[in-house]
Amino acid sequence: MSQHKKQAHQLRFYKLVAQTVGLFVSIFFLLYTFGDGMPEQVKGEGKSWFPFLIIVLLPMIGYCIAWFKEQIGLALMAIGSICIIGYFLYLNDVKTGLIYGLPFLVSAFLFYLHLYKKGQLQHKSHIK
Repeated sequence: MSQHKKQAHQLRFYKLVAQTVGLFVSIFFLLYTFGDGMPEQVKGEGKSWFPFLIIVLLPMIGYCIAWFKEQIGLALMAIGSICIIGYFLYLNDVKTGLIYGLPFLVSAFLFYLHLYKKGQLQHKSHIK
């Protein structure tokens, strides 16, 4: 196997990890929303989760887009993560903000790392 093919094969790892992290985080938020947030809202017992739902949809949509358009998707994921953290900072709940915001930010960073490494590999192949 040539050096270029080995490096290209290694790039798949970053993308696979980014997709896996994003998938698990998205599934967690979907389960939370429909398993915990919605029943409390229907009963009238919970605080309004609509602002949180709107904010969390941004990185989830970004994750879906990142499968096809990585740059746009990772940007939406990063912006959404920052919005989630900012929302909980506004509510004076730093711990919850970091718990909910950082996983999407990690996934966005991994997508970015994949694109960065891919760009380096393409740059090296053009130089030769």
